[in-house]
Amino acid sequence: HASALREAVADAVRAARRSGGAAEASGTAAADEELSPRSSIVLPGLEEPGALAPLLPIYLQGVLQGSAELREVAADGLAELLRASSPLALKPHVVAVAGPLIRVVGDRFPADVRRSVLRALGVLLDKGGAGLRPFVPQLQTTFVRGLGDVADRGVRQAAARNLGALAALSARADALVRDLAAGAAACPPGGERPPAGAAGASAVGGAAPASAAGGAEPVLTALCGALSSAAAPKLSADAIKAAARASAGLLSAAGALLVDGCSASASLASAEAVVAAAAAAFGAAVALLPPEEAAPLLDEGPLAWAVVTPASSATLWPAPAAAAALAAVARRA
Repeated sequence: HASALREAVADAVRAARRSGGAAEASGTAAADEELSPRSSIVLPGLEEPGALAPLLPIYLQGVLQGSAELREVAADGLAELLRASSPLALKPHVVAVAGPLIRVVGDRFPADVRRSVLRALGVLLDKGGAGLRPFVPQLQTTFVRGLGDVADRGVRQAAARNLGALAALSARADALVRDLAAGAAACPPGGERPPAGAAGASAVGGAAPASAAGGAEPVLTALCGALSSAAAPKLSADAIKAAARASAGLLSAAGALLVDGCSASASLASAEAVVAAAAAAFGAAVALLPPEEAAPLLDEGPLAWAVVTPASSATLWPAPAAAAALAAVARRA
């Protein structure tokens, strides 16, 4: 039933896109778009309260009690159903949906299942809003644990996006940003895992050491999300500067790896990913500061090292990192 319902919803969404003149994606691109929380088309039948009542139990039963394959299908189908529904229709069901998803993502299921459940939670965060506030501590613990998943990059990235979005609901967004900055500072620049205990004690229950276990890229993605969330205007200047400095440090070190050349293609790809994520986080942080406070951070970093440097010191800003940082700042300006 879960597969049949998922196909019916997908057909309705595709029909709505065609009737609206939207181009339809194909292959992996289509799957990625369908799983993106913010690329949503609300279907006419899923706009009112009560519309989801007969449909949600099908997916929730599959998520809770199905085989690993069925749990993955049910979680993906649930994400697509929630995306095609209005916040008004979802509001009465937020608690009933959140509980099973949190329970399943914390169990020892294959990465495909955890990744799909995290994506469904991402859509629920986007659509459920304040209704998820009672779950913030559980969700934060769940997403931080996902950041440290060393086996699957997709799990880490889904958890990172969700953790960044969760900042908008958290009463301790400032502490979360500081903690993520500490986690980022503990990460090596090439994507490898940091040594055990590299990050210190956390203000929000161990997030820094746990998040750093998965490497720099997901921590930076979460940091950028938090800096871009609705909580951003409430963040203290100290927390924002801590985020900017942590991002700048990784930009410098990962950029130096790109200039020097990495010993393995995997390390090169990881360094490139860290540069991109660190640049985005740096740009998000600098954009939140008044010009007089942002200027020193720019002068010490990308403006000072906007040309290729032959040195390999991690304190330098080689051209790839400088260019990425400046582009990120320009996009935020």
